[in-house]
Amino acid sequence: MKVILTGSTGFIGSEVLLQALQHPSITSIVTLTRRPLDSSMTSHPSAAGKLHPIIMEDFLIYPATVVEQLQGATACIWCQGALSGGDRTSDVDYTLTAARKFLSEIQRTEGTPFRFVYLSGMLVERNQNAKLWFLSEVRKMRGEVEVELLQMRERNAKTWDVVIAKPGFVERSSNPLPRGLDAYMRSIRVDEVAAALVEAATEGSTRVTLDNQEVRARGARVLERMRKATS
Repeated sequence: MKVILTGSTGFIGSEVLLQALQHPSITSIVTLTRRPLDSSMTSHPSAAGKLHPIIMEDFLIYPATVVEQLQGATACIWCQGALSGGDRTSDVDYTLTAARKFLSEIQRTEGTPFRFVYLSGMLVERNQNAKLWFLSEVRKMRGEVEVELLQMRERNAKTWDVVIAKPGFVERSSNPLPRGLDAYMRSIRVDEVAAALVEAATEGSTRVTLDNQEVRARGARVLERMRKATS
């Protein structure tokens, strides 16, 4: 299976890349980034022949040479952007430009829809008329993306599938919050988020939108399965 990944130099995306490199069903990973990947990724034992980095000069333009390298992909995990960023070009335009390009340009086997897994956030609001007390613009921008991705799914049911993950406060795997406080903060470990995203890309999901509780449960289940397989 060939997967496209963005945001792989960031906090969550780098964990997704690490788990994707270790996933037996993923045979090829094309990363789209603005800067080179960390050497720990390019030198990973599974990277040779499997990891194919592409440095993007402009995420609004996909040259034919880039599109050619994306052919054969059946899923994308979109981790680019951050809820605290608030940049419309990065959070909205880059995402929707890529989604539309993948839908129109990537050839697929009949009966096998392309799966777009979008990392959103618990606080993102799809209702553009909602009155929000904080981060209103940012939350609605990413909500706009969610709405458009879902509409693309409705218009292209046979060729386009979408899974939207909406985790809460993402914390490091090595230093989680104390039990009780993590529930209050709606926190989730980064490895749990990554595991849920990779599972959604490789296996799909009957649920289009995964809330924090669902992302956490799925991620924990996948990690436990991995632990048992290697013990």
